[in-house]
Amino acid sequence: MGVFSSLLQSLLFLRYDILWASFPIVDCLSRADKVALRRPAYLAATFCFQEKNDLGLMLINHFKKNLLAGSRNPMEIGIALSALAVICTPDMSRELINDLIALLSSNKAYIRKKVVLTMFRLFLRWPLALRTAFPKLKSMLVDEDQGVLTATVNTFLELCRKNAKNYLILVPHFFTLLTQTSKGHLWWMNKDSRGRA
Repeated sequence: MGVFSSLLQSLLFLRYDILWASFPIVDCLSRADKVALRRPAYLAATFCFQEKNDLGLMLINHFKKNLLAGSRNPMEIGIALSALAVICTPDMSRELINDLIALLSSNKAYIRKKVVLTMFRLFLRWPLALRTAFPKLKSMLVDEDQGVLTATVNTFLELCRKNAKNYLILVPHFFTLLTQTSKGHLWWMNKDSRGRA
């Protein structure tokens, strides 16, 4: 895997066009039955696929398979979410938002955190996804895991940078977070919220 990754990075640094490898990457993803094979294929996909690449639509089924069937292995889901955050298109966002919302109910904090951070990228590509995911994402503001809570607050703060008026209903939740956290925890939120005012 290391040799493949370094070779791929060398090609990119030398500014070689690797769009010719789009179909072999999709083929590799469809044949990969182990995480060790799927990881470099997703890495290659993040370098190769762009919004104008029509083969990106073929990846939707691979993402669905890894997000739903990979529930027994959080690493598989994490790899798929990392790749999705980089190469998502409006079509991918539309097709996969419901699967991501379902993953927010996972019992693993690692998966919930990755999903929240990936959703931000999907919202940028297809803003209507925010309407679908907003109630579930809002409920993540009371998550017991500090990492998930931090990711959720960060996602909402970044969305507020785009249009703060849409998120005024979250002010009581943010105020509760600021007043109920002990000193030293989430100190950056107070600093960050002052900086955005």
